Amino acid sequence: MRRDRCDFCSSGRLHWRRVRHYHRVGTGLVVMDAVPAYVCDKCGHRYFDAEIVKEMERLSRRRSRLKDRVSFPRVRFTQVGAAK
Repeated sequence: MRRDRCDFCSSGRLHWRRVRHYHRVGTGLVVMDAVPAYVCDKCGHRYFDAEIVKEMERLSRRRSRLKDRVSFPRVRFTQVGAAK
């Protein structure tokens, strides 16, 4: 895959990077490090090749067998009334 311009913002250029990706699976979340992606230098939008997406999905199905786990605090944002 070779891309030059971002389809999302139309002004940025895409560069190949390895990124951290948060892949949602049902109500769960799998954090994947060093995922190859094309990233826009203006808006940060990420593009993944089809085979990368397939591999992320395959790895996500194995999440119950993964030994490396992280925990993090979780908060629920409550809407604050507009200041007048």
